Amino acid sequence: WINTRMSNSRLMISPASFFIPLLLLLGSTALPAQHGQQAPADSYALAIPTAFESNLTQLADYLLAGEPSEPVRLRRIFAWITHRIRYDEGRKFVLGERSNQYDVFRTLRTRQAICLGYSRLLLALCEKADLDCEEISGYSKAKPGILPSMNGPDHVWNAVRIDGKWQLVDLTWAAAIATEPEAFPYRDQEYYYCAHPARFLLDQLPADPLRQKVD
Repeated sequence: WINTRMSNSRLMISPASFFIPLLLLLGSTALPAQHGQQAPADSYALAIPTAFESNLTQLADYLLAGEPSEPVRLRRIFAWITHRIRYDEGRKFVLGERSNQYDVFRTLRTRQAICLGYSRLLLALCEKADLDCEEISGYSKAKPGILPSMNGPDHVWNAVRIDGKWQLVDLTWAAAIATEPEAFPYRDQEYYYCAHPARFLLDQLPADPLRQKVD
């Protein structure tokens, strides 16, 4: 059973139905076309000289060199962030502290972040890459079978417009899997990269239903 309502021709899914399988919505689970460009984009991003990695402008200049397409721009940014910024276990319970500790320069300096840090670094790099990017706050499920507290938003992720279509990206979980894959045997990193919006709702639900990005 799926608890839905229609508004402005957009499918809206309520928190009550968040973790009920959305098999009828998912259709094909094929990944977007840009996934075919992963390997070269990833290799390029991870070959960046260390000296460029602590400066936002130099980092962006390297990742955007050669005037790549929008999908390649996003993929290079995604690959670098998820492999170079580690999840900060010591600060995972301080989401409500919206201070300058989530400044992108601090993230680059410490190479650690929680969801706000990841999200804001992506926002900063997407701005330099001329990509439309939004920050989305909402509810998350860390592991299958474990429901989140719905008392208030506990997570932040992003939507990025690529070739005219919004794509959902969760850098926090993708980075955790990239650096500690053994801890997430039920997922791979690509699950959180440009996932189908309906499938994405199985793990993340925006606090604002209008930001589900489900057509």
